[in-house]
Formats: sequence, C-alpha cells, structure tokens
Amino acid sequence: MVELGLPHLSKFLFALAGQKYAQRTMVKEVVLRLATQETYRRMVFLLGGPPWHGKTMAAKELCKVLGSKTPEEDFLKISCANVNSVIELFGASGAYSSSDVGSELNNFIVNHRNSIGVVNLDEFDRLKPEVRDGLFTIFDKGEWINKKLCAAFQTKTLDCKRIIWVLTTNVFDDEIVSFYKKERECFEKKQWKRIDSKAKTRFRNS
Repeated sequence: MVELGLPHLSKFLFALAGQKYAQRTMVKEVVLRLATQETYRRMVFLLGGPPWHGKTMAAKELCKVLGSKTPEEDFLKISCANVNSVIELFGASGAYSSSDVGSELNNFIVNHRNSIGVVNLDEFDRLKPEVRDGLFTIFDKGEWINKKLCAAFQTKTLDCKRIIWVLTTNVFDDEIVSFYKKERECFEKKQWKRIDSKAKTRFRNS
C-alpha cells in the first residue's frame, strides 16, 4: 500500500526528461489534493503524445515517489483497446457469472480503498462511449461501486478519491508532432541568427 509520501514527490520532477510542464502540473495537483485534503479535487490526468515519450513511465514513477513499497501492487495498467464492454472493466454483478470474482480494476480499487493507488488507462480514447461515460461519473463523484459478490453484500459504494487516474492517448499525435516541428524550426532559425551575428562581429573585429 502507498503511504503518503509528499516529501519525496519532488523526485518526480527529475524522473523524466523533457516533460517538465506535465510533471510540474501533476505534482501541483497531487500536493493540493493530498496535503490540503480538498476532497472536491479529482486526481485525473490526461497525457497525450507519440509512443515512447514517457506517458506510462510518468504514471509508474509517480507511484514510486509517493512512497509505494510495492509498486507492482500499487500500480495498475489497463489497455483500453482490449476492453470490449462495461462488465469487462467494472465487473459483473448480481446473477451474472463471475460476479464473485470481480474485474481487475474493481479488485484493485477495493484493495486501495484506504490508500493511494495509480491506475493507468492506456489508449483511453479507444474505450466505447458507454464505458467512458461510466468512468466520467466515477471521476466526478469520487465513488466506486464494488460489484464483487460476497457473503456480506452484493454491491457496496466505496470512496476512491485517493486513486490517481492517468489517462494516456495517442489521438493528438499529429498536432503534437506538427507543433514540435514548427517550434524546432523557429528555434533553429533563432540559433543560426545568433551564430551568424556573432560570426559577423568576430569577422569585423579581426
């Protein structure tokens, strides 16, 4: 289980290269939520960008710096491209078969109802609308309905406000790459102007 590890949260700023804005934003929101106990805040982050740019790593590193002694147990990654139904993500209830097993996400949240856990929903944009709508309700209310059937109850509402949700997507790749190219070209032009200006100054002074 993750115990509150705010003193180590600053380490997250050095966990990745080239993602300072995203890292600072995540640290700020987590600190405001956990340190001030502002329960209306939801720790939900959407990270966009091409593959291999650190989106999943950011979620894993955030889990580590928060003080997790067992990151493999406090971090859950779900490939949304493989989720085909509401039941598959949230779990079956009532008379449905496997209702006594619970879904992977359901069991993770049940195990972290009194502690911090990090859930990475990879390729979030590929979820079906009805599944996304269900998640939006959970994000908004900060409540999770445990559908796993047991002897004591059939369904139970749990507080999941301490769960950190990291949604990742590649849907903005074209826009991000285009923006990067324009900024890089602009930067290179400025650099060449500076180099050219210095070269001319040295030539005149020689």
